[in-house]
Amino acid sequence: GGDGAALASRPELARRVADARERIQEARASKRALLSSVDRRFAASRMLARQLSATVGRAFTPRIPGVEPAAARMEERAGDAARTRVLFLGSSRPVEGLDVLLDALRELLATPDREAPALRVVLEASDPVRDAALAARAEALGVEFECKRGALDVPRALGGVDALVFPARWGQFAPAPVRVAQAVGLPVIASAIPGIEEFASPASSSLFELFENLFATSIL
Repeated sequence: GGDGAALASRPELARRVADARERIQEARASKRALLSSVDRRFAASRMLARQLSATVGRAFTPRIPGVEPAAARMEERAGDAARTRVLFLGSSRPVEGLDVLLDALRELLATPDREAPALRVVLEASDPVRDAALAARAEALGVEFECKRGALDVPRALGGVDALVFPARWGQFAPAPVRVAQAVGLPVIASAIPGIEEFASPASSSLFELFENLFATSIL
């Protein structure tokens, strides 16, 4: 109602909005026609496949983005083979929840009669101040910590660990660390949020509504 009244009082703006809507509809029609003309259609998630199938009127097959297993060679485990080793791979951005993971580890270390897993953190540098603050927290907890700019050495990061932990705070679309871990058959412990729930393999993943409880799982 309010938008319609505003446009009615400004004919030039109303014309521009109408033109923009027409261009959007034309673009959508062109995409639907293009997608209808091909024999095989893939989407990067099951949710997206359902949405595109309904919109285009043609079936889409979900094809989860990932890597070839051979691209990430797992190394032999070193050190204490009896102690569980877990990996956080990603960045220090708050959405990825490394601080949540460090809080959980701190609480576990302070709990009598509970053995804490060995945590490895491999970060892609993003914010110097935030990276340094998390590095100080991690090192105080005895965490193996690495932070560098540029591409991470994923095969080395994955070497010798038992599981990937990814405590994301809110929805992310098929985050790369989870895709890579699943591609090489590494178990995943992650937040039960949109973008992870829909493609994490039930056979090798543990998802948590409250990620602070991650260390209560029998995986660790």
